Amino acid sequence: MGRYLEVLAVVSSIYAAWFTIGIYAPYLPLYAYYVLGASNFLVGLLATVYFGVNAPSSVAVGYLVDRYGGVRAIMIAALTLMSTANAMTVFVPASELLLLIRAAQGFSSAAIIPLSNLLGSELFGPGRGIGIVNTVGSAGFLSASVLGGFLVDIYGYHSLFVISAVIPALSTAILAAAGGGTVIREPHAIRLSDVRRLGRVLAVMYVLLFMRQLGAAGVWSLFSLFIYSLGGDNVAVGLAYALNTMTQVLVFERMSRFAEGRGLVVFEAGLLLSSLVFVGYYLASSPSEVLPVQVVLGVSWAALYSGITVYVVESVPQEVRATGLGLIGATLAMGWVLGSAIGGAVADMYQSYKVYILAAALLSFTAFAAAEVLRRLLKGGPKTPGEP
Repeated sequence: MGRYLEVLAVVSSIYAAWFTIGIYAPYLPLYAYYVLGASNFLVGLLATVYFGVNAPSSVAVGYLVDRYGGVRAIMIAALTLMSTANAMTVFVPASELLLLIRAAQGFSSAAIIPLSNLLGSELFGPGRGIGIVNTVGSAGFLSASVLGGFLVDIYGYHSLFVISAVIPALSTAILAAAGGGTVIREPHAIRLSDVRRLGRVLAVMYVLLFMRQLGAAGVWSLFSLFIYSLGGDNVAVGLAYALNTMTQVLVFERMSRFAEGRGLVVFEAGLLLSSLVFVGYYLASSPSEVLPVQVVLGVSWAALYSGITVYVVESVPQEVRATGLGLIGATLAMGWVLGSAIGGAVADMYQSYKVYILAAALLSFTAFAAAEVLRRLLKGGPKTPGEP
């Protein structure tokens, strides 16, 4: 019963986090823009604030867990904050106040997502654990995307925010009921200087991940509006997100298992596929042309995230593993901070979403080329971080 509750606590937490993301990523920009009258710049700024808080929080939470433990308490606090922030969205009268909501969500997801990956890898092993956790997370995003479009059309935007408050509250109760075992992780009393143990190869991978995300963030923060600009509607937005996450559900566990011992190679494949995704967006002239690209997107994200996450779990000493996983989230978040702000500004400047989409394609391909050079220099990858 104890292990069952531990597993349920981990998967329900990641499900709640990604369900919230699946509601807010596609539909909050539309709500802010069309209901509350926000500009493209402010819509981009919503993502900037979210990830501006998420970036330092990811590193801080990982470091605190490595040094002091307290995974369960941190995750309960994060889920409670997420549920409260989601509920408060219903009562926000002006788009500017949504920035506070996004800040709270940024901290919450910074704690829940990397710690769920950490606990999953310890419960099931590196590849299988990360695969299971992220498959459940993708299912959360998928269910939110599919449900969201229909709820908006039938009951309005507020229904989305209410249901996204209930699910984290239920996860909080499950996590509170789970005690001991893996959910209570022993501290290692590390120092800040121990971050150097992550290694040089991983440091380069963080930089390449940042390059990809710098472009991607400017696209994703305005993606719903991009679909609308091609003649789409709420159902088209939901379907586009659903195809992406449905693909992730199907491939994430297999991709994570395949990444065992091949983290850098799988990560590199994710960068190449990402560049192809943005080329597909650039060439699209209708929502129906975007939909097949979403399948490639699902595979590319599974490869990118599995590759670097499995690499961290396999190659980084256990004492700094939570910090290493937190830095993945921080790197993605920093890309969002800059990319979403730049993407919104570029869209307003050129009155087109495709200018930054092209930039995103170039950034991802450049990162892929650099990863290929790194892999060849390492001649198959290092046995330990930073060493060929």
